[in-house]
Amino acid sequence: MLGNCFFLPLRDKRVNRVYFQHEKKHEMNILLSETNDGWACKLRTFIEEHGDTLDIVINGRDAQALIHKNKYDIVILDFNTSNYSALEVLRFIRVHSPHLKVVLTFPSKAFFDDLGLEDSELKRMGATDILLKPIDMRVLKKCLAGDVLFDGWKKAIAAPARHEEETEVFASDNEFTRIKADGALAINRAIFDLYVRIGKDKYLKILHEGDTLAQERLSEYQAKKVTYFYFKTRDRGTYINFINTLLSKIINKSTVSPSTKMNLAQSMVDKFIEEIYTVGIKPALIEEGKQLSENIYQFVQSDRDLNFLLQNYVADEADTKYLHLFLVSFFSTIICKATDWAKRRTVDNVVMGALLHDIGKIKIPQELRLMDPNLMSPVQVEIYKTHPTLGVELLKKIPFITEPVLQIVEQHHETIDGSGFPSGLTSTKIYPLAKIVGLADHFTNLMLRQKLSPKDTLRRFLGDRKNIQRFEADLVLKLAQGFLDQDQFLIKNG
Repeated sequence: MLGNCFFLPLRDKRVNRVYFQHEKKHEMNILLSETNDGWACKLRTFIEEHGDTLDIVINGRDAQALIHKNKYDIVILDFNTSNYSALEVLRFIRVHSPHLKVVLTFPSKAFFDDLGLEDSELKRMGATDILLKPIDMRVLKKCLAGDVLFDGWKKAIAAPARHEEETEVFASDNEFTRIKADGALAINRAIFDLYVRIGKDKYLKILHEGDTLAQERLSEYQAKKVTYFYFKTRDRGTYINFINTLLSKIINKSTVSPSTKMNLAQSMVDKFIEEIYTVGIKPALIEEGKQLSENIYQFVQSDRDLNFLLQNYVADEADTKYLHLFLVSFFSTIICKATDWAKRRTVDNVVMGALLHDIGKIKIPQELRLMDPNLMSPVQVEIYKTHPTLGVELLKKIPFITEPVLQIVEQHHETIDGSGFPSGLTSTKIYPLAKIVGLADHFTNLMLRQKLSPKDTLRRFLGDRKNIQRFEADLVLKLAQGFLDQDQFLIKNG
């Protein structure tokens, strides 16, 4: 009995059961099967401090009974579980709850090594993650959020170098995600299996996870006009985490060109949004979004060649599915850079709001999502104008989305002259961060629709008096300062 934890024992006539149960509904429901009451109490405190609910059992039979009875998000299963072993519980979950996440824990590294089990074998049996005691709570937090899976590339890079032959694979096109060939060339070791598409549902695996990348070999594929490489969509989180980590290391290096940094950030945002739109917004992705905002902010803050990049950047919408969202977050950060009151936390909220500002469009008809509102019928326009409200309705269900992000999503189409939507707010009634993202959104739309460079877009933007009436002049000035030295801007604009 776990007497030190102050739990309510519930007894079953057939078996001896002891576990916690909480009626209050929280973010995640977690089941722990654990025989060590000290570890169980420590975990209980940690879980409840984070607003989740935890049930605790001391054997495998009780674990299976609760899994059958209740809906859990995660099971933390000690390998020493008795009265139905951990492996038996894993098999039960694989059959009855195959989508349930299972964190399998071991008493120590020495214990795990003596068993002679492979991670891959345990994961085939149903273990999502494997942790060795004593467990760092920071590691556990990442594991529960999904970050441990995102970090999988570190193991591939640390493993001994190897090289395996190319193999032909038949699998549905829906299982794959593509990246530009140039992006793959930035990686020294294969962080996941890498493929070339050779036909419908037909791929050639050119690199296995952990293989050394022979640059000459990849260059040969480029010479054969191979523009994209492919990886399994299940590895998209790994790619996001890797590129985010790579960007954080090179973002302040003058030896890496601004265009390379821009392209990597663009590619990362593309996959980040794909993951959100297809898998959902999870804590692990929010953490990636925070790191992304830091990377973009550091890029805007420190790169001496930024003005040159802004004047010569050519947007190729064929390169990325969500180029618009990347550029809105980028131009929003440029405005923040020149705004005294925009501190780091402000920038985090602005970038996250910029990345999510159009999420409500997934709830409107597909043909309207990319259509120019100027080409829509009156009925279509009214439907289109609901997307900010629909976005807030989606995001409100997610407890770790901040209020500033919700305000940005709801008000990014409001303008100070009252001509915006959905509420027709004016001037001071509009949330300040929404004004930043709204200006960046309008600027990006002008740039992409007319296929202009940022420099030419700025000239066109400043030449239209309606823009000065719809957006705060001070924010327009902040945006312009990202393109020109302040002295040049003041001379040019009187």
